[in-house]
Amino acid sequence: MKRQILSIVLLIAFAAPAAVSYLYLKSRQREVKREVKRMMLAGMDESELVHLSFSKREAEDLKWEHATEFEWNQTMYDVVRSSNQGDSVYYVCYRDEAESKLKRQLATLLIDIHKKDPTQQDQLVLIKDFYSSLYKDNFTVQFTQPLSLSSTHNTAYAMHLSSGHINICSPPPLFVATCQS
Repeated sequence: MKRQILSIVLLIAFAAPAAVSYLYLKSRQREVKREVKRMMLAGMDESELVHLSFSKREAEDLKWEHATEFEWNQTMYDVVRSSNQGDSVYYVCYRDEAESKLKRQLATLLIDIHKKDPTQQDQLVLIKDFYSSLYKDNFTVQFTQPLSLSSTHNTAYAMHLSSGHINICSPPPLFVATCQS
C-alpha cells in the first residue's frame, strides 16, 4: 500500500511541473487573445497593422486557427479586414507577437516533455535496434529532432538510414514456370 501511494506521489511530482507550465501558457494565450480582440474592437492605429496578399490557393493553405486568425511563417496574425481582387486575397492584419511567442513556448515544452519521457526513449532504442538488426554492420540508424517547431508532420523525430553498400553472397533465386494443361 505504501509503495502504491509513494508511486502515485512520485508520478504527480514528475508530471506536475509540466502540467502546470502547460496550463499557465494556455491561460496566458487566452488572455492575449482577449486583449487583441479588445484592441481590434477599440480600433487600432494603421501603423500597427501589416498588409499581406496571397493567392486564393495560398490563403487556403495557411494554418487557420479560426475565421479571423492564422499562422504564417511561425507568426500569428489576426485579420482586421480582408478583400478579394481577382485571384488574390488581401489581408490587413495585426501581427500578434505575444501569441506567437506563447505558441513557440508551448511547442518547446511539449518537445521537452517528449524527449524526457523514458518510455519514448525506450521505444526509440527498440526501433533503432530493430532496424540495425535487419542490415549488416555498415548500416547506421540515427534519430534526429525536427529543425522547425512548426512541422507539417506529427512526428517528433525523423529517422535516417544510411549505408554504404550491401554485399549479396548468393545469386537471386531462379524462377521456373511450369505449365500444366
